[in-house]
Amino acid sequence: MEHDDDVYHTTELAQKNWNRVINVAATAGYREGIETGKQSVFQEGFDIGYEEAFQTAFALGRYKGLAIAMAGSHQSQFHIDNILEQTRHGACQICIAESKKNRCDEEEFVEPPLQKVRDAQRKYSMKILGALEEMFDTPLRELGRQLDDIRL
Repeated sequence: MEHDDDVYHTTELAQKNWNRVINVAATAGYREGIETGKQSVFQEGFDIGYEEAFQTAFALGRYKGLAIAMAGSHQSQFHIDNILEQTRHGACQICIAESKKNRCDEEEFVEPPLQKVRDAQRKYSMKILGALEEMFDTPLRELGRQLDDIRL
C-alpha cells in the first residue's frame, strides 16, 4: 500500500512539473510569436513608408532641379520657390502629429490611428506634387518638353 502511495505521489509530482514546463514553454512561445509578429508588421510598414518617401523625395528633387535651371524664367517662380521651401523642412505628418501632441495637454490629445496619418501624408504629398506638376507644365511645354523627357 505504501508503495502505491509513493507511486501516486511521484506521478502527481511529475504531472505538476510537466504542467509547469508546458506553461512556461507556451508563455515563452506566445511572447516570441508576438515579438516576431510585431517585427514583421513594423518592417512591412517601414518598407512601404520608405518606398513612398523615396519616390516623393525623388520627384521633389526633380522639381527643385528644374526650379534652379529655370530660375527667373517664368512668373510662378516665387510660388514654386515657396512650395519647395516648405518641403525642405519636411511635411512629415507623423512629425506634425507629434508637434501637436507636445503642444497639447497629454489628456486632451487623441493620437490619430497610423492609417489616418499615413493617408494624410499621401494626400499632402500628392497635393504638393500635383501643384508643382501643374506649375511646371506650361513652362516645359513652351520649351517643347515634358517632365518625363528630363533625364537625371
